[in-house]
Amino acid sequence: MSDVDVPAPRRGLLGPGVVVAAGLAVGQVLSYAQAVAGARVLGPAGFGELSTLTNLLVIGAVVALAVQTVSARRVASAEPGSDPSALVRLGLSSAAVVTLVALLLVPVVVLVLRLPWLAALAVALTLWPLTLSGTGLGRAQGDEHFVRLGGLYAVLAATRFGLGIVVLVVTRSVTATVVAALVGGVVGWLLVRWREELPWTASGRLDPDVRTEALHTTHALLAMFVFTSCDLLLARYVLPAAEAGQYAAGSVVLKIAFWLPQVVAVVVFPRLAQGERGTLIKGVVAVVALGLLVTIGFAVTGPWLLPWLLGPAYSSIAAQSWVFGLAGTAEAAAYLLLFSRLAARDRLAAVAVWGAVVVLAVLVLTVAHASPTEIAAAVTGVAVVLCGVGAWANLRPSA
Repeated sequence: MSDVDVPAPRRGLLGPGVVVAAGLAVGQVLSYAQAVAGARVLGPAGFGELSTLTNLLVIGAVVALAVQTVSARRVASAEPGSDPSALVRLGLSSAAVVTLVALLLVPVVVLVLRLPWLAALAVALTLWPLTLSGTGLGRAQGDEHFVRLGGLYAVLAATRFGLGIVVLVVTRSVTATVVAALVGGVVGWLLVRWREELPWTASGRLDPDVRTEALHTTHALLAMFVFTSCDLLLARYVLPAAEAGQYAAGSVVLKIAFWLPQVVAVVVFPRLAQGERGTLIKGVVAVVALGLLVTIGFAVTGPWLLPWLLGPAYSSIAAQSWVFGLAGTAEAAAYLLLFSRLAARDRLAAVAVWGAVVVLAVLVLTVAHASPTEIAAAVTGVAVVLCGVGAWANLRPSA
């Protein structure tokens, strides 16, 4: 019997969380390193192209996260569709759809965003191995083999970003960098497939129930992505250019407070899929604690840390950076509660998130736009209400 067939013993959240966090940290550090290298060697125009291409890849990666989430839930709950062949079938189908859509959009993206053709094509093709990797990540997550999962996260980041950074520094070319990331993504997927002992192909058609769950999960995650990203666009629209820049600086704190606790969602999700409600309470407490730690940290250090990192022009927003920390904390808690509803296969969860997007947009466009911190406060309020909806959904007898 292979190690992937041995049920993982029940553990607390701290140990697995540290391991997964370490694996995710590799990706965050290398992503930041690529941004710094790009800013230094490409110049503003080239760096703008690279940043845009990277953001397009992040949007497409929502499908990969959905594949991972569905795979993890199926494996954790031992439902039909959790065998390796079925998981590969899900990955192949999802990868084919998202890659085809991306390829069809390449001409539009190139013309509208003024990007190099080959670079845009490489981004579209990178979605293929990225989505296929979600199958292996989901299997490790669902089995609660978090040491292996953390290692896979690190491997995927090292192959994609690591090779990209080297090529970026050597060639000073946006296109060569993106093509290198594509090659690294393929290498990473091959390593994930080998480590998880996944078959190369899967015969037969995708189970309709699995397909429906994958579509719903992708929809819900896309809604959450829009909710956690639209504040920057709204700030750009309603604020003067200088104040919009101040909001962008504050959003750095918001994103730290949002992304740091995401490891909790990764660790607790398999147990949520098995109906362990007590785990959700512990998870929410852990998310809020981590978020508040970031908030308090920036309340103390923000007035000097942000100007040191970003420049003296951002001193005014630095003293109020804790407001953005609260917004990120509220979003992180809402994110975990969304995953709790995905674990329960609640198909109304996406509706609640889209409702939050609409409410936030109306608030900012009508009343909450006097300053960057007012927009951040609106984000906090809407996210807290969304958390309340998620808590109510979990407390219902039928949940």
